[in-house]
Amino acid sequence: GTGTLYVTDASDVQMGSNATVSIYITNDFEPKIGAYNVRMYFDNTIVDPVSIQRFNASFDNMFADYVLINGFNAYGYDNGDLLLATVTLESLKNDGSASELGMQMWPGSFADINDDSLTASIQNGTFTSKDEVAPAITLSTPATVSSTFNIAGTITDVGGMGTAQATLSNATHTVPV
Repeated sequence: GTGTLYVTDASDVQMGSNATVSIYITNDFEPKIGAYNVRMYFDNTIVDPVSIQRFNASFDNMFADYVLINGFNAYGYDNGDLLLATVTLESLKNDGSASELGMQMWPGSFADINDDSLTASIQNGTFTSKDEVAPAITLSTPATVSSTFNIAGTITDVGGMGTAQATLSNATHTVPV
């Protein structure tokens, strides 16, 4: 059989708020999976782990930039989508920053009930903070210009942006461009 280790996404999480992601393995192994040790890593400047709730897991540990989830079942875990644990994460940013929620199988710890090694494919997730920060616009055009001129500048926005519009005004006219 085969399996896929994956984690769900968390999107648009406000700074200081929590979101919960779920870690699964699609367990189509035969003989059944009997032991695993997995790690979910993330960027700890964007995400802070708050708690772990075990479902089909024996132990868990939280660290600054990853969590460990492991399990052992001598009779094997049921086949199908097996929920290993949920992890509650706090958003540390408000600028649309994103962190990969990367999944890894701990080497040598993924085994069936006969203690034979197993491999599974990986599907990583993403944690995205809510973008509440206006873009920073830096103009590099001098303050005094002739009647015809170009405006040069840089727009920086961590979370990305859609359409931008500028408005030029002088003493007699205001024109969107």
